[in-house]
Amino acid sequence: MKSIITPAIVAAGLAFTLAVSAGQTFAQTPDPVVLAPVTQLADAFNKNDAAGIMAAHVPAPVILDEFAPYSWSGPTAVMDWGAGFAKYAAGIGMVGGTVQINPPSVFEVNGDHAYVVSPSVITFVTKDKPIKNAGTFSFALLKTPGGWRIQSWAYARGAALP
Repeated sequence: MKSIITPAIVAAGLAFTLAVSAGQTFAQTPDPVVLAPVTQLADAFNKNDAAGIMAAHVPAPVILDEFAPYSWSGPTAVMDWGAGFAKYAAGIGMVGGTVQINPPSVFEVNGDHAYVVSPSVITFVTKDKPIKNAGTFSFALLKTPGGWRIQSWAYARGAALP
């Protein structure tokens, strides 16, 4: 009896998995056009370009980051996040830094929506020492009449790097 049940369960699980994933493509090749707002965000951040950061987003995005209040949403989300970041940076004595968003480990497009997960390296200098951290950005992107924009993003800090 055991040998009949086990293959039946495996077959049912495989059929369910195939049915659920039908119509979805996994391991898609990253498209630079879709990734353009992610690149724009990193470039603008590294140039301290608030207008460029705002332009990478939809008008009312959602942002999650590692400093209080940790979540921002709505039409003022980008500016409120920027003010929170400035306060956080001043609190740790940050005097400069760069964000490097690496090629995605996850890239999926479904119609006008995309999901991207990218490892990152954030390097900054405090008044005491340089600091380098690995991390991960997750992005939800939306195709708008003006092109792809960031609908939401979250950052999770990883390990300190040498």
